[in-house]
Order: sequence, then structure tokens, then C-alpha cells
Amino acid sequence: MTPSSLSAQTSAQTGSSLEQEASRILVGNPYLPANYRLDVCEASGGLRLSGTVDSYFHKQMAQESLRDLPGVKRIENLLEVLS
Repeated sequence: MTPSSLSAQTSAQTGSSLEQEASRILVGNPYLPANYRLDVCEASGGLRLSGTVDSYFHKQMAQESLRDLPGVKRIENLLEVLS
């Protein structure tokens, strides 16, 4: 599966419906700055997050915003903190 890249300007138009829903949730999260480029891909019954964020708070907020998404059994958070 190909990862779905997202930013505030665009949401994923390709990938699974789970990836698209996860991208929509991340773009709409008020705790995540609009300039982040995050990748979401479906992996092993869950989601894999990758990309870069500015703080551990943002890394955790990205993960927590997807926790209750139907069909997600696990979240592999590979977000890199730059600061």
C-alpha cells in the first residue's frame, strides 16, 4: 500500500478508506500545525504514522487523535521530533 501524505492544504485522495479517514482526522486536529507533512499508511491491522513534528506533544497528539478510529487495532508512531 502506498502511504497517504497530508498537509493542511490537501488530504489523501489515494489509499484505503482507513488511510483517508486518518488523514482527514489529522488535518482537522487543532493541536497539529498546518505546515506538518505527515504520512499515514495502513499496516498490519493498524496505521503507521511517519514524518516530522516539532515536539513530543505533537507526536502524541497525532497518535491519540487516531486511537478511536474504527478498524485501528494498533498505531505505529514513527514520527520524528525535530526539536
